[in-house]
Amino acid sequence: MQVRQSRPAKKHTKGSSKEKSKEKTKYIYNEPLSKSKTNNLISDSIVKCDNLFTLPSKNIQYKIGTVDVDDFLRFITTYKEKIEA
Repeated sequence: MQVRQSRPAKKHTKGSSKEKSKEKTKYIYNEPLSKSKTNNLISDSIVKCDNLFTLPSKNIQYKIGTVDVDDFLRFITTYKEKIEA
């Protein structure tokens, strides 16, 4: 799975921003990922769950943070839906 930075989301008063992000995207296998102190993202982002990539450790220069277990399980569930479709 690949994490991509997106523009900061506009503040909405109705419904969660994660739900609205999912509704607005034309790519149903993109999952929203909100910035947090744990993942150290600079803005709300998406995780592309339609392709799984394996990167050699030598290609990773540094890590910026980690993903919560609940978010990771959500990404895996979405990827599973994609491969079963």
